[in-house]
Amino acid sequence: MFCFRYLTGLTRTGAAIQHVTDEVFSERRGARPLGSGVPRIVVVITDGRSQDNVMVPVQIAKMKEIQLFAVGVTNHALDSELEMIAGSKKRTFHVSAFEDLNARLRSAIQKVTCPSITRSALQPPMFHG
Repeated sequence: MFCFRYLTGLTRTGAAIQHVTDEVFSERRGARPLGSGVPRIVVVITDGRSQDNVMVPVQIAKMKEIQLFAVGVTNHALDSELEMIAGSKKRTFHVSAFEDLNARLRSAIQKVTCPSITRSALQPPMFHG
């Protein structure tokens, strides 16, 4: 998430969600089986309105117990589409530019996707000696 490159071109959010659902969370590729208790979480980052169907891939992802979070970058990303992807306004975020992603969203995404991690667990261990 912190070292990605911005690719220009089409905004095919539905195809991206479908790819993650079919490939990344495939048991043949090492995903834990459904019902294993391991959360399946995807953070979708988009800079605009999708140019393909998003609803069907989102429904398939939900059937496969994948929790989607949606991040809109720039004012071209539609709040209604982000909420449809995430299924809840609580799992949507918006930033004005890609440069703002790390500063604004890192802690927010960690809090929402990893709620059981406490603040003290994020601190480096102290060594005495």
